[in-house]
Amino acid sequence: MSAAFFLQQTKTWASRMFLALSTILVSFSLVQASLDVASAVVFLRLPGLSGGSPEQAVLYKRLFWTRAALVAVNNAIADCLFLYRCAVIWASSPYYKVVIAIPAVLILSTLAMGLWAVFVLTTNSPIPYSFALVTNFILLSLTGMPGGYGGRDNK
Repeated sequence: MSAAFFLQQTKTWASRMFLALSTILVSFSLVQASLDVASAVVFLRLPGLSGGSPEQAVLYKRLFWTRAALVAVNNAIADCLFLYRCAVIWASSPYYKVVIAIPAVLILSTLAMGLWAVFVLTTNSPIPYSFALVTNFILLSLTGMPGGYGGRDNK
């Protein structure tokens, strides 16, 4: 709460962007939590467990895939925040365009693979999670490098 208050009081463009994106991420999280509760209720009423109807099985699958799609979009938004931080660190480096382009392509491919797994595959695939892991590892590595290897003066 104090972070949101601080961002609201600060009048810079970046703080307003972070506040808006943080609000979006919290909204996505609340929707995902609601879908989890709804999925649990529907799961407990599935035909094999307590004599529920076949329509409830279809509803459960729809809730599951809706939540999976929201996870893919939420991950892309969070990775874009991470990419922004990486861009700030590497802004004065001569390798700036390459350093930003590679993670940007990885973020888009992670989103595409996540949505592909939701709308094309019929099973829960680990491929989008593998893409997300690689993307986050590369972003973490690039963000953690000291000033982009000379991009900033580290005194």
